[in-house]
Amino acid sequence: MTPLFINTRPKHKADMNLVIHSVGLPLLVIRHFDELEQSEMQDLVDFVHGKFDTLIVVSVEAVVCAVRFLKEQGIDHACDLPHHDTLTVIAVGQPTADALAEFGFSVLTPFDVGCPMNNEGMLAMPAIGELHTGDDVLIWRGVGGRRLLSDTLIKRGVNVRAIAFYERCVPSELASDFTRLLGDSTDDSPDGAFNSSQNHQHQIGKHSPIFVLISSQMSLNAWQSVYDQQIRSHRTHTHGLLPQNVIYLTLGHRLTALTATHYPHSRVYPVVDLAESTLNQAIQDVMATHF
Repeated sequence: MTPLFINTRPKHKADMNLVIHSVGLPLLVIRHFDELEQSEMQDLVDFVHGKFDTLIVVSVEAVVCAVRFLKEQGIDHACDLPHHDTLTVIAVGQPTADALAEFGFSVLTPFDVGCPMNNEGMLAMPAIGELHTGDDVLIWRGVGGRRLLSDTLIKRGVNVRAIAFYERCVPSELASDFTRLLGDSTDDSPDGAFNSSQNHQHQIGKHSPIFVLISSQMSLNAWQSVYDQQIRSHRTHTHGLLPQNVIYLTLGHRLTALTATHYPHSRVYPVVDLAESTLNQAIQDVMATHF
């Protein structure tokens, strides 16, 4: 019984040193925008002139894109902003906080106040809980990102503006990559052989645990689009990718509940962040408890 980890992160985020063998199956790709919508560009100009009291940033991608646009506005460092000393900056996770700090921002994260690094943790932060009617908040995100956060603040009467600097898309090659993962490519892979896109082969038994990382609802939807078809066709029975063999590592309790509802015959475990150490610990805990 040899466990396998299916790393579903985008290719530029997938480099991890895990305690078990892993193969890559990116469920999403990220495309940065070269231009912003006119209203979003106005929000960025307003930010540069000090309109917003609070900045919430949800990803490293958002930081990278925003910094590029800020430099076009003559802001080469956070201290160039007129409200640098009074601006509250909140990042959803440590990598995002590190990217913001590199540009000169003083940053809060959910971890700093004892909360998990996810949507629920951000909403539980005092700095966000204290926001009220009339406060001006700017969110840097991707298209459709962190809707729960912005919707919750809007219901409180907070003036929320959001700039989408990038979009996440399902890779056009996902279906073919998944087929290769099952060993159904043109090479004569034996039953039970998993192949990564790099053609690395991994033998797996019918009862071997298979860990799958689900980091967002969009990635869950993408996984469903390829995996559920395999369940319906029963092709997974010859490959060992049975629901009872799959362990989902899911980011946050809401995503955990969604995944558990859709896959009631699989084990689903929440993780507080996507750090390499966190995932390794989760894998070791599951293996020690159930295998």
